[in-house]
Amino acid sequence: MINRLFLHFIDEFSYGKDLSKRSSDAYIRLRNSLLIVECKSGRIRKETKIEADEKTTEEDFKKYVTKPIMQANRAYSEIIDQMPEKFGGAKKVYILSVSYQSFPSLPKYNELLHDPNWRKDLNPNVKQFDYLGLMDIEIIAYIIENLDLSIFLFLNTKIKNKEFVPYSNYFYTKFGEIRRLKSHTNKLEEIFDNIKRTLDFNKS
Repeated sequence: MINRLFLHFIDEFSYGKDLSKRSSDAYIRLRNSLLIVECKSGRIRKETKIEADEKTTEEDFKKYVTKPIMQANRAYSEIIDQMPEKFGGAKKVYILSVSYQSFPSLPKYNELLHDPNWRKDLNPNVKQFDYLGLMDIEIIAYIIENLDLSIFLFLNTKIKNKEFVPYSNYFYTKFGEIRRLKSHTNKLEEIFDNIKRTLDFNKS
């Protein structure tokens, strides 16, 4: 079992001389590979989504994609400089920028993503990066929880070979139906139990 035996999850933590800095939202290490998840709240403006205005599109893409990737990159570089063994010496780093609403995978956006003007500042260990939405990150969680598959192999193949295909579509063509996460089922059961207690359904 690839994931359960060797996978390490690191939650957000404080770092720096006075612990005033915050790391990225989550880190997942599998042997020599490290996945960094950087989340960004907020909604893409209608001028971007509906009108495809060039100015707002570039501004929103920077806000929800390139800046979060660079933020994750900066935190990673500072952390390994201060704590070299924090991530187990992982040398292959993947960064995912996650937003509430995802930009579609279109040539226009991918040109912005691969613009050398900002990519040149990435740490040499950063091998792949991508942008996705909340529903896509659930697919990542589903793979880790349910499949005996390296999440890094999945990401590498998806990013390199199917960059314009949504994560959900790519997963479906390879593995079929995406079932509900066990954690979601547990949460739903908890919510239903609370509703029943609130409405006193168990009262005879």
